[in-house]
Amino acid sequence: MNYLSGKWAFWVVGPLLAAFFTLAFYLFNEAPGLGNSFTVLTEYCKGSVQNQKLNAPPPVNWQFGLLLGTVIGALAGSLISGSFKLRLSEGQDGVFPLKIIKSVLMGLAGGVAIMLGIQLSGDSVMGHTAGAMMMSPGSWIFLTAMYASGMFSAILAERHSGAKKSGE
Repeated sequence: MNYLSGKWAFWVVGPLLAAFFTLAFYLFNEAPGLGNSFTVLTEYCKGSVQNQKLNAPPPVNWQFGLLLGTVIGALAGSLISGSFKLRLSEGQDGVFPLKIIKSVLMGLAGGVAIMLGIQLSGDSVMGHTAGAMMMSPGSWIFLTAMYASGMFSAILAERHSGAKKSGE
């Protein structure tokens, strides 16, 4: 099995995640998550815009390292698998500058939606997964609602796409 590009079995990934969360609890005395990192970066950007100058950079701690490591890990994974492609827009239809503007706006809107969701829920999915391991009721409610809405959305999307069933 190729460990870098092959799929990992759930019975390997599950215990590894549990060990990672347990180690993070032990080392940092809090659940790993990206919520605090986004809050710190948002406050830094807010202060810089209000003062119209760059403030002292935010502290570089383990949460910032986790956020940066997520980006670097995703880039490394796509480079290792050979699926990395630098694209400014999808598809071939439309006028070229408008496609780029649309892609940039959609990317910004997606980023804002992710940050808003993290702020409203209190942390990222990873943070709530770690919280559920500690039997936090709020994390269990969040994860239950997330999976239920995800299943509902997937059913609606499949019905809307007009996909035929495998038996037809």
